[in-house]
Amino acid sequence: MAARRRVMTALALVIVLSICSFAAAAKAPGAHPWTDKPVLEAADRFQFAIMADVTGGRRPDVLQTALKDLNLMQPAFVMCIGDLTEGYTEDPQEIRKQRDAMVKEMSGLDMRFYFLPGNHDLSNPTMVKEWDERFGRLYYSFVYHDALFLCLDTEDPPATRISAEQAQYACDQLKRYRHVRWTFVFLHKPMWLEADGMNDPGWQTIVKALAGRPHTVFAGHYHNYVQAKRNGRDYIVLSTTGGASEVRGPGVGEFDHITWVTLDGGEPAVANLALSGILPKDVVTEETAKVNDAISRAAYLTTSGVASERQLFAEGAAELRLSNEQSYGLSIKGAFAEHPQLKTEPGAFEATLAPGASQTVTAKVTANRPTDLYDLKPLVLNLSASYTRLDGRPVTVSAQRSVDIHGTHEGPDLLRNGRFEGQGEGWFQWVHAPEAGTLSVGNGQAHAVIKNPQGWWSIGVGQYPERMVRGGRYRLRLKAADRGGAGVIYFQLAVDGQETPLAVLIDGQASQYHPIAVGEAMAAHTVEFVAPTDIDLTHAKIVLALAGTKDATLTDVSLREVVGAPPGTEAAPTK
Repeated sequence: MAARRRVMTALALVIVLSICSFAAAAKAPGAHPWTDKPVLEAADRFQFAIMADVTGGRRPDVLQTALKDLNLMQPAFVMCIGDLTEGYTEDPQEIRKQRDAMVKEMSGLDMRFYFLPGNHDLSNPTMVKEWDERFGRLYYSFVYHDALFLCLDTEDPPATRISAEQAQYACDQLKRYRHVRWTFVFLHKPMWLEADGMNDPGWQTIVKALAGRPHTVFAGHYHNYVQAKRNGRDYIVLSTTGGASEVRGPGVGEFDHITWVTLDGGEPAVANLALSGILPKDVVTEETAKVNDAISRAAYLTTSGVASERQLFAEGAAELRLSNEQSYGLSIKGAFAEHPQLKTEPGAFEATLAPGASQTVTAKVTANRPTDLYDLKPLVLNLSASYTRLDGRPVTVSAQRSVDIHGTHEGPDLLRNGRFEGQGEGWFQWVHAPEAGTLSVGNGQAHAVIKNPQGWWSIGVGQYPERMVRGGRYRLRLKAADRGGAGVIYFQLAVDGQETPLAVLIDGQASQYHPIAVGEAMAAHTVEFVAPTDIDLTHAKIVLALAGTKDATLTDVSLREVVGAPPGTEAAPTK
């Protein structure tokens, strides 16, 4: 028994020593139940939020959701990038009514909200005056935790300008606070992308003053998110916080969100808190934005539609050419929408195209019974294209195109004096601002010298055609040159009493402002379009805006309807 007790005692001692040894090992120096990362809290660390475009076709309930989320997140304060009211009115009472409602909504936030105007807030001198009287200033700056916040007005004056006075103010602030750790710039229109903005003297002055200092720029206006780099710095266009959008998803930059910015010791961290989730800063980059834009316009599809010799359409074929000019492989799907008058074969198709590849799909189109071209409803083709980004994220973009069914014969010219003979009789002309440039019409041409364009519409010519019909197909021809270099003439169809141009179909795609690229040499240009079907065209007018050029000459303008054989011609029998 004594021997057994000695064995048991020795065994117990071994167990105790083992436990002590284990305990000693578990309490090794430096052991703790947390990671070695620092606690993200410091005296100079702060977070603020940015609200994107609220209006410009405001959708209900989105802003209210964003305000509730902001109160839950509790940023130090909230910035914005303009377009807070629908605006575009010169009625002072209506202006004040809209701004009262906007201020009341923003007052629901627990933290400070900084107002900034956009084009919907400052579309005319009356709105500018009312804003200045209510808010005291159109542009301003402040410093918070050694960071400069510079808030600019891109409607100074309307439209798309930064005045020399404002540019000087911005430069003075940048110089005064040249030693801050970071500078944030807020403006409504992304001047680095705007045709009228990128060459604006005021903006260029500010860009030069920003060179060499740490900064980030935020803008809006496009309702489409794009992160770009300029001189190694982030220049970010935000999407929407309730403004007009198809909301097709983050992959194409169309989503409702709040941008969340954290500034600590180095470059700010930027996150996009989508009202449906959290998205990274590079959710859409400048590179992928170009791809998204091309495939959202279905630029991979070209078709001349279906040509009909007869005014009564019986059958024909559409050649659909698919081509991939992107650096990513594309998977394309297409399906014709159900049509009450027509049948298509095939009704759907798929294609996978490597970069640079192309493929043609032929679709046979047959009428249920011979139908006048004017009475045919649009033949709609629903499309989607998918690709995979370099970081592995898939992107799918939907689009819709109309396949036009049209005649092959041209009617008489619907314009008078297309060569601008005499004093240019038959044409109306305009120069909205004397400083924009000069325009002379007559003696065989329309000639514009652009000095300082006040928007693309500031100089141009137009005419009321003799007759236009709903849904008619038209062929516009002209000759033009820009001796100042490569420029753009914008074509639009408009009607008296309607503020915005009409959407016409060009190559199956809706367009309100169609650009016609012109070079230094005189050359002929042709635009074929289909007039809208939902509006009276009795007082329609064609407009050719010249402010996208520098020294433009325009002549030989004609407009003819494209029709089938005269009504009454018997259609070929349907097979």
